[in-house]
Amino acid sequence: MKQFAHIISTGSYVPERVVTNAEIDAILGESTDAWLIENVGIRERHWMSSDQTTSDLIVEASKRALEKAGIGPEELGLLIVSTDTPDYLSPSTSIVVQYKLGAINAGSYDVNSACAGWVTALDQGARYLTTEPELKYVLVAGGYGMSRFLDLTD
Repeated sequence: MKQFAHIISTGSYVPERVVTNAEIDAILGESTDAWLIENVGIRERHWMSSDQTTSDLIVEASKRALEKAGIGPEELGLLIVSTDTPDYLSPSTSIVVQYKLGAINAGSYDVNSACAGWVTALDQGARYLTTEPELKYVLVAGGYGMSRFLDLTD
């Protein structure tokens, strides 16, 4: 009998700090507001605080998804993290998330495919679930912390 993967829950998290187009205009010394709204629809964005990392964002979203699903982190068999803004070059961000979540039974790895990363990770998670019968739960999580890497003087 063929096994199919199912999405049983989702979770999301954004940093508290909201940066408006007016703040970007003040930093740049010129107006970008009209162009940003007209061309990409951006009026504001959320920026990480100086003490936040990408894994912090992922952990908060993951906690919400696990709670909605009624699953404890120890029940996870695999954790796949998609990010192109890792906490460190090594170890992988998934290892940091695994530790912070308490996912003591989960294998883990990162996927870095930029914009296609989360969809790629989701595909991989579904493939694991359909080919590894002993695997019950896979957490696929994406995090993007580019605000941490911005040079506001450039």
